[in-house]
Amino acid sequence: MLRKQSARSFGVSLIVLAVFSVFVAPSFARTAPSARVKISVLSAAMGSNDATANSCPGSSATGLDNLPVVFNWFIRPTSVRASDFTITNQNGTKTHPICALQYPPDERNELQTINLIGSFGESQPGQRPVSVEFSGSLQGRPIGARQWRPVGPLPAQKIVQVEAAPSIVDAWTLTPALYAGDRNRCSPGVGATFVRVVWSNGITAYSDSGAISEVGDAITASYRAVYRLAGGGLKAFTPLAVADLLDHGGTAAMDDNMHDLCLPRVPRGATLHAITIGADLVQDPNGDPNDSQTFIVRP
Repeated sequence: MLRKQSARSFGVSLIVLAVFSVFVAPSFARTAPSARVKISVLSAAMGSNDATANSCPGSSATGLDNLPVVFNWFIRPTSVRASDFTITNQNGTKTHPICALQYPPDERNELQTINLIGSFGESQPGQRPVSVEFSGSLQGRPIGARQWRPVGPLPAQKIVQVEAAPSIVDAWTLTPALYAGDRNRCSPGVGATFVRVVWSNGITAYSDSGAISEVGDAITASYRAVYRLAGGGLKAFTPLAVADLLDHGGTAAMDDNMHDLCLPRVPRGATLHAITIGADLVQDPNGDPNDSQTFIVRP
């Protein structure tokens, strides 16, 4: 796999860093996912081109493309059907994926991503996939809500092309109910506040050596969770660790698009404001490294 070189600098200019060296007893911040009353698509970004094989149940097709679609809601697994997703190419040709999977992010608190797998024309000149539409019986619910509800038709979403860098598309605080029973959560005693960071694509640590790992020390050291304090000021926290790793055996094909930040205790009344990370630390399945990120958390 070709690795891109980058001289992008870490241009984040948010606040003085506050590093906690003492582990604190587990607790949860009062900040919680917003109501997110209206469903929306946060990203649809090509993950790989002609590189996915044997990923659809019952299919032996090789040389497939994959297109992860990230929503701001959780999507009900039993409502997902490949025929409800239509991909349009540059020449107007329309196609459906062979399958639509909630995998690799398949835990009960990871249901924001649907991975579309099929032949989307990416390898043909002038036939790149440019948009994806949604219809049918898809059901979802705001993060933290209990009741599933019909999603209904959604506007066509522009597809980000395969050579684009991965980006952060969502972040929210894991409440006790959402974190209970998570098999890949922060280790006991590590962290008191837990934040889910969602990327546009499956990610591994970026390395010119070709070695595959999901998170290294540099990634943990670079992440910042920025909180708005009750008095209005901003304060940045470095994770004590990053969790939700090696979900399916630790191979690049199995890495999902989510990280859990294991943070120190944040001040009472503080709300999550932004997530930042430096450049060239994670890569998508195509080997593209990330740009530096300053993701502002949606209200």
